Amino acid sequence: TRGYIAVQVKQGSERIYLEAQEYTAFDGDVFVFQTRNLYEGSPSQNVHPLDAADMPRFCLEHLDLMPANIQRWVDVWKTLTEARVVTI
Repeated sequence: TRGYIAVQVKQGSERIYLEAQEYTAFDGDVFVFQTRNLYEGSPSQNVHPLDAADMPRFCLEHLDLMPANIQRWVDVWKTLTEARVVTI
C-alpha cells in the first residue's frame, strides 16, 4: 500500500515534542530525528522517533544512499583503518 511519510530533523538543544498536533494528525507516518535524542512525550502510533546512536550503523549499512562525498570519506576511513594508520 502507498501512504504518506513526513520527516522532521532538529539539532542542538531544540526538542521534538512527539505529541505535537502536526505529527499526530498527519495522515501517514512521521519519522523524527533529534541529534541529541531530545524527545518529549509519548509518540502516537504514526510517530517514529529515531535514536541518534543508530545513525552511524544505518549509514554504513546503506552507504549507497549516502552522498558521494560521504562515500569517499568512508572509503578513506576504511583504507586507513585496514592499513592500521588509524584505529577505532
